Amino acid sequence: KRTLETNGYLFALAGISHSTLEPGTPLFEIDGTLVLAGDAPVPPDEWVHVAVVYSENFDRARLFVDGMFIEEAAPPSMKQNDSRLFFGRDALLNSEQEPRYSFTGFMDEIRVSNTVRYVADFTPQEVFAYDSATDGDATLFLWHLDGSGSVIIDAAGNHHAALEGEAVFTDVTICDE
Repeated sequence: KRTLETNGYLFALAGISHSTLEPGTPLFEIDGTLVLAGDAPVPPDEWVHVAVVYSENFDRARLFVDGMFIEEAAPPSMKQNDSRLFFGRDALLNSEQEPRYSFTGFMDEIRVSNTVRYVADFTPQEVFAYDSATDGDATLFLWHLDGSGSVIIDAAGNHHAALEGEAVFTDVTICDE
C-alpha cells in the first residue's frame, strides 16, 4: 500500500492541481522533485510522442516532444527502487486509497530501454521495434497496447502487465486532417 509520501519516478502530463505547470505539460520528477518540464501543454485531441532519456554515463536527463529536444537537466541522485511502475496514473494514493491523478486520453507504444535512444532531434516512429539480441537487448519492455482483455503483452517477453482501474484497450484510428 502506497501513502502520500513521494517515492520514485514520475513521467506524466501535469494535472490541474500542479502548482507551477499548465495542465497537459509533460514533466519528469524524481522523489517529488521536478527535473524536466515541457515549455507548453501538449495539444488536446492529437497524438503526441513524449520521451525522457537518461543515462548514468551521460548524467543528464533530456525531454523530447514529437522528436524535438525541449530541455535537459542534471537530475538528483537516480536510485534503483522496488516501487511499482505506473503509466497513466499517479502512483501515490489519496486518503480514499485511490490514485490522486489519472490520465484521460489514449496511449500507444510504451518502451523502456537500457540505452540512450535519442541525443538530438529525431523523427518519432509510429510503431516501436523490439531490439534483437544482436542489438544488445536494449529494450527492457515494449508494450504496443494493441491487445484485448486486461493483460498488456510485452513484445520483449520480460514484463507483461495489467490494465487497472478504468483503463481499457480500444481501437483508435489515427488520421490526419
